[in-house]
Amino acid sequence: MPEAAMLEITGLSIRYGAVTAVDGVDLTVRAGEVVALIGANGAGKSSILKGVLGLAAATGSISVAGTPLAGLPTHARVRAGVALSPEGRHVFPQMTVLENLELGATEGAGADVAALIEDMVALFPRLRERAGQRAGSLSGGEQQMLAIGRALMSRPKVLMLDEPTLGLAPIIVDQIVDLLAVLKARGMAVLLAEQNAEMALAAADRATVLETGRVVTEGAAATLAADPAIRRAYLGL
Repeated sequence: MPEAAMLEITGLSIRYGAVTAVDGVDLTVRAGEVVALIGANGAGKSSILKGVLGLAAATGSISVAGTPLAGLPTHARVRAGVALSPEGRHVFPQMTVLENLELGATEGAGADVAALIEDMVALFPRLRERAGQRAGSLSGGEQQMLAIGRALMSRPKVLMLDEPTLGLAPIIVDQIVDLLAVLKARGMAVLLAEQNAEMALAAADRATVLETGRVVTEGAAATLAADPAIRRAYLGL
């Protein structure tokens, strides 16, 4: 029996002035599933994530675990169960690792914050070692772990990752792939926007290929990875 749909997007369109960044995109992500958005710069990947979180004005229908998000401010969307680890990480550099994690906890977490932090440092042992260190002094890979951990502190039903492997060493990329497998096993729905199509297709269950804001094709990630046209256009093979 298919898992429940955690994120449902229908007819999503986003415009920036005269430019259409996203044009009528439909997308579903189920519990325990990783869905990848792949495409070149400007394809609309980041705009979709921003539209879901209310960071970009959008038309269409978006719901998380059956809750419609239309008209809700960003903080209410986070409470509804969606979280974003943004491109470029955007940690707070003068705050410690621990303080950055604490900022990710939603209102009402209360005494659970300590348990949530323990879960994050178990997922990312380097963060335990760096707990009292300023986030700005971390390596790029460590900052990416912190950004993902901070997003997970809100206990989301849907985790959105925007270019999580950008500029990172292959060993860190492998760790992020391993993390996606752990999150899947926990039943989390993950929407992964990634230019590294080879990594995205290897880690995802399904994928949606975008060009200039429109869906070009979609399907099982393994099937798309084996498609010669997709491999030529997006994997450089």
